[in-house]
Amino acid sequence: MKRTLIMLAILGGTLTAALPAKKITVYNQGWAFVEENRSLTLSETGNVNFTLTNLPQEIAAASVSLSSETIEILTKEVVRKPVTMTNLLNANIGNTLRLVHYAEDGSIGYSTTGTLVSNDNFPLFRIDGQLVLNPPYEVLFDEIPADLSNLPYLNCSGNTRSKYGDIDISYLTQGLTWSADYNLTVDGNRGELKSWFTVSNGTQQDWDGVDLTLVSGDLNFNESVPRPVLKSAARQGMYAADVVESNASYEIGATEDYALFKLPEPVTLPHKSTKQFRYISAQVPVTKSYHTTHSLGYGVRSSTDEPVPVTSRISFSAAEVGAFNHPAGTVRVLETTEDGTVFVGSDHLPIIQQDGIFKINTGKTMDVTANFTITSYEVSRRNYASEMTARFKNVKDKPVTVEWLESLSGEWEIHNSSIPWEKKDAATARMLVDVPANGEKEVTLKVTISRN
Repeated sequence: MKRTLIMLAILGGTLTAALPAKKITVYNQGWAFVEENRSLTLSETGNVNFTLTNLPQEIAAASVSLSSETIEILTKEVVRKPVTMTNLLNANIGNTLRLVHYAEDGSIGYSTTGTLVSNDNFPLFRIDGQLVLNPPYEVLFDEIPADLSNLPYLNCSGNTRSKYGDIDISYLTQGLTWSADYNLTVDGNRGELKSWFTVSNGTQQDWDGVDLTLVSGDLNFNESVPRPVLKSAARQGMYAADVVESNASYEIGATEDYALFKLPEPVTLPHKSTKQFRYISAQVPVTKSYHTTHSLGYGVRSSTDEPVPVTSRISFSAAEVGAFNHPAGTVRVLETTEDGTVFVGSDHLPIIQQDGIFKINTGKTMDVTANFTITSYEVSRRNYASEMTARFKNVKDKPVTVEWLESLSGEWEIHNSSIPWEKKDAATARMLVDVPANGEKEVTLKVTISRN
């Protein structure tokens, strides 16, 4: 039935009508909470049945909630009956359908009719008085039955005292997600931060003129929707973002546990689109720092033969940006040079508390390196004593300080360190190594590790 399937794909393709949502709350986890208000005109009062159409494909059926001042809702059912060959045949059981063969030029070369008796795995027709299972014809349909739709719909029953009324509907749906995108342009010890809300509509539907609120937080969604679920726009990597300029202030609020960002004006989110909305623009003082880690466990005797590049980090205080928790997202760092602005790395950060620090690890640099050499060791029944030399090299024209975190297992103690150190936690020692410009710094220490 190849030709029929092609015809059906055109006839019953994915619908992209604008949904009548008045408010959408979008979460970082690919879910959205939708609130709508619809006006109904019913045929009678008393006990009634009615249908609410044009629901998103990814709706979580069990999450649907209905309320009305004039209609007492008795039952509700989300119905999914897409336009497929199986559903078209099932809807026409008992009907007489036209069956055709196509000629090579695409015209109908042969035509007959048959009554569809059943459609259990294969269609069974009665043709010229004979039962024919899965006949070798293409099936033509005159129309799509009213109860078939590529979008889910809601069948309801209730009791009403008026033919006219409004109904509020709310539900959870997948396919919409958001994140924050930050651009930080660094010039010396100053940075210009510009950030955007990036909202992706990975559904097949348009959302037109909605009040949009973004929730920043790690929420649980123990909901289920039929498979397959559409991938989000970010995962498919398929859309260029439209940037929406807005100078209006955002309403920044909070639930008891999560931060809320309400966009100032109604927005439109076309299907399969990604839009960016201005979030924050601020000047912030920044700090450049360098970091490295090493691990020394019981019986470890290996050394690093080649210089190990250290991590380059840019930091600034969240308080410089605003007195609220800042949403998770990607921070892209650009650096101002004599020849212009150059991209120097990016990092994905979790939610940053309002009194926290943005710590952006932009990459590793060979301008500052470290070598770790085990110079001697001694093993006894319960203890392992190791002497280690760390050599830090800096080819920059200015001195740097490297934060060195040494991970240690078991019960440990550092002896005879050539620089001060502190116990960061039960398994980590922290040292700050000052390395001169175009120079080196050597650090020695002895560590004793005991078996637990």
